[in-house]
Amino acid sequence: MVPLDREEFSQARHTLDSARRDTAYGHALSRLLEGLKGVGLEAPGDLPEAAKELDLHYIPARYPDAYPEGSPHLYYTAKRASEALEVAEAILAWVEGLYAP
Repeated sequence: MVPLDREEFSQARHTLDSARRDTAYGHALSRLLEGLKGVGLEAPGDLPEAAKELDLHYIPARYPDAYPEGSPHLYYTAKRASEALEVAEAILAWVEGLYAP
């Protein structure tokens, strides 16, 4: 391996620091989509807003005691589930399209 000169090292460090600072992580799809802007990708149309709607499903789906009282099935309707599934499928289709040859 060839050693880096001062300027190359400085650029490499800047790139690494930027990558660390701009890294998207977690379970919030909206935050992950926002993080993609840092690498030049932007979700089309209403996908960023739709991702925020889908984010609202994470806590109640994972923690059944997230509602003030009663069972989750009292709050989670077939319509809500269908809408969430449509959003998830749209986001997945966009991501799969990024990897299509």
